[in-house]
Amino acid sequence: MKNMKYIILLAIVNFSFLAHSQTWTKIYETTNSSRNSSGEIVYASGFGKTGGAASSYSGTIGLVKIRMELSIGGTLRYTEVSFDAWSGLTAAGLQIPDAVNTYVVQRNVSNIVVSSNVSGVNTGTYGTGRLELWPYNYAPSTSASSLSPQGNGSTYDWDDNWQSPTNGHGSYQIHNVTSGYTQTISAWNQHNFGGNPEIGFGSSSGSHPDWTFNNSNGTSSFKVQIFVSPKVISTHPSTTVQNVCINGTSTALSVVATGTSKTYQWYKNTAASTSGGTLISGATTASYTPPTNASGTAYYYCYVTNNSGNETSSISGAINVNLPSVSGTVSGGNSVSSGTNSTVLTVSGHTGTPQWQSSSDNITFSNISGQTNATYTATNLTSTTHYRVVVTSAGCSSSTSNSNTVLVTSSSSPGSTTMSITGTGTTVSITNNVATVIDAGINVTSNGLISGFTVSISASYTSGDVLTYTGSLPSGVTTSGFSSTSRNIVFSGNATAADWQALLRTVRLQTTSAT
Repeated sequence: MKNMKYIILLAIVNFSFLAHSQTWTKIYETTNSSRNSSGEIVYASGFGKTGGAASSYSGTIGLVKIRMELSIGGTLRYTEVSFDAWSGLTAAGLQIPDAVNTYVVQRNVSNIVVSSNVSGVNTGTYGTGRLELWPYNYAPSTSASSLSPQGNGSTYDWDDNWQSPTNGHGSYQIHNVTSGYTQTISAWNQHNFGGNPEIGFGSSSGSHPDWTFNNSNGTSSFKVQIFVSPKVISTHPSTTVQNVCINGTSTALSVVATGTSKTYQWYKNTAASTSGGTLISGATTASYTPPTNASGTAYYYCYVTNNSGNETSSISGAINVNLPSVSGTVSGGNSVSSGTNSTVLTVSGHTGTPQWQSSSDNITFSNISGQTNATYTATNLTSTTHYRVVVTSAGCSSSTSNSNTVLVTSSSSPGSTTMSITGTGTTVSITNNVATVIDAGINVTSNGLISGFTVSISASYTSGDVLTYTGSLPSGVTTSGFSSTSRNIVFSGNATAADWQALLRTVRLQTTSAT
């Protein structure tokens, strides 16, 4: 018995999503397959243009359903197609076109649901249908309506071109134009007075899939009925994409339902689809705030019922929950000669989108327009330049990396400038809070002017560590002192190798660590 109960429950849950289970109101009906001598459709009593159900219907139209019946070979066959109403649709706009109300309805409709007992007709829920309804003659075309998909210019199908006269051949066709399922669902052609109606279900096996010029099915027990229903959901969840940092606050999603006796159930999906989602336990009100305790992308939709029926909302925009920004490390970049040059910098170990920045003094940085990749190629530098990235994981606070310096040497004299820096190789013992010269024996040689130096604490940095110098700055050389952010001291300006050597031999490190 437990297994039996489970199977029945599953069937009920699945069924509720397969169709527009609405309370329908029939507003038009005809059992006459041809117009009268005045060129008008003959409606059943109480379901005509005036004085009947259509005239008294006062609700909004959210959904439309068209049912067509015909006895074929002694068996009553039918198709029934429901779809979303288009904006501004009224009951009058659903009258069957004739010589008096010369409507032309040639448009795609959304969310079609097809049921039928005709073999070969695709049944179920599909994305897009097309209506071709008019009282005119028509001709094949490849793009008469400018709608997609286009038709075949050699056959009568779902993209024909209507033409005069008004009281012409006539078309009342419904097509499924969903990719992979394109076919005629139902067709009622040549309904002009004295004509021989062409009625069929599914795509015709003859020359033309929309049953034009094919009257083989006859007109026995012909009937067309048109129904309307108010929309259950009047406002759907926002389709705006949300980017939220993990454990941040997302914006609530909501639906607005019509009618009474309303119920709600929210679902989560990993794809932008209202099919295959996971029920969210306890999410049974008109609004729902997506959680942000785990990173990833999710979509949400709501299944709503009221006294008229049920409806599944459209899918929400993506809710992206992102990990915090991590700046990573900028590396690469070389010493280059001023003028025509090129060097590549790379940021690694980051989380988020990097924005490259540059600076001439390692203090004030500016964004480099359009540079948001993990690598950046600096070209044609004429002075020492400092680079870093500001990394932003969408919805999170940004994080700034270390700076990396591209040293630009002078190229004012003919030939290439070469430079050599050698240290003594002696291990220096540094005592806590005592400023100690790093290398009093460093040697700098060059065959030209050197335009700058950067001295950095590259590893084992402790907050409070600082680099200083006691020597005199060479003429034209400036510095802003030690930066705890970039952990370096930058000297900018042109000077000889001897001047740089004298200055660098005075650079000291004072650390707050024990040794």
